[in-house]
Amino acid sequence: MHAHICEMHTLNYYRAYKCFSLLNYMPFLCRLAVDAWGLKNCTQKPEWFSDTVTAVVVPSHIDSSQVVRQAWKKYNLSLGLGLNKVAGKVFRIGHLGHLNEVRHVVMCITRELTCMKLPNV
Repeated sequence: MHAHICEMHTLNYYRAYKCFSLLNYMPFLCRLAVDAWGLKNCTQKPEWFSDTVTAVVVPSHIDSSQVVRQAWKKYNLSLGLGLNKVAGKVFRIGHLGHLNEVRHVVMCITRELTCMKLPNV
C-alpha cells in the first residue's frame, strides 16, 4: 500500500472493505496517509480502528510532543498528545468537529511539513 494511494483508486479500495459511511471515510484516508508516511497506527487490528481519532506512532528517537509542539507553533495545527503508556510515543489526529476533505488534506500536508522540520523523521 505504501506510496500507491493514487494508483489504487482509493474509493474502490475503500468500498472493497465495505466502509460505506462518509463518517468513516476520512479516518480511513488518514490511516492510508499514515501508512504512506511509513509510520504505524497505534491500533493494530482493523476492528479496533476509531472513526474519531487516529494515534500515530513516531520513530523511537523522536518525542511525539515535539511533533505536536512544532505543528502548533509553526502551522497552528492542533494535534493530540499520547497519554499514559504511549506518552511521548504517539500523536493523535482527531476526526471530529468541523472537518471536511479539504481540511483533512491540509492537515496531512501540514503534518508532513511539521515532520520535515524535525531531525531524522
